[in-house]
This record gives sequence, structure tokens and C-alpha cells, in this order.
Amino acid sequence: MLDIAANPGKPKNKDRVGEKGFSPDRHSAYGGRRYRNLEDIEMVLGAGADRVSMNSAVGKESSLIKEAAHKFGSDRITVAIDARRNHAMASGFELVVAGGTKPVSKDAVVWARECEQLGLA
Repeated sequence: MLDIAANPGKPKNKDRVGEKGFSPDRHSAYGGRRYRNLEDIEMVLGAGADRVSMNSAVGKESSLIKEAAHKFGSDRITVAIDARRNHAMASGFELVVAGGTKPVSKDAVVWARECEQLGLA
């Protein structure tokens, strides 16, 4: 389940995670682009999701990645990296947030490496 309707700013379907029921016999993931704190992540993992995928909030708040990886394990936290072509960036791709509508002036490959250094596998 990927809650892309969470953007901008209000995770619309977080309260429905338990209704969907994650099956223990298959891999299930839940992604939402506006996890703002560990409690948001804990609620989704507590409902049975195997892992959480974050995007917009972590583009601005890298400490959340580190805290989440430490608390829940790097195998349960992922970061979705949305990028658009920008030749001004060393890799040629710029990180964007808010459903790909807002560039953040950061090289997408540099951001991926930073996420790895913050504790993601």
C-alpha cells in the first residue's frame, strides 16, 4: 500500500492502515510521504507493515531517517527518492519533494549516499 494521497501535508489514509490488514504470510509495505515523527512510523509498523517508505519529510528532515533506522531497524525504513533531470547537479538529477513538484537544490545521488550514511541499508 502506498499512500501517495498523503501529499501535501496530511496523511489521509494513515487511520485506515489497520483496516487494510497486513498479511503475515506475504511482504507488505506502507509508504506515505509525510511521516513527521517516530510515532507516525510506529503506528504503521504496529499495524503490521513490514517497512515504511518516506519521501517529502525526510528531504528536509534527515534526522528522522537516522532516528527511525536506529529505533526500528534499517531493514524496515526506506526512502523513496524522486528526482528530475537537472544538468546543474553533478549526477544530472535533482531531488524533488511534494509529489515531484518542489525541487530542493540537492543532488539526488548525493542524497541517496547521505541516506545510506544515516543508517539505511
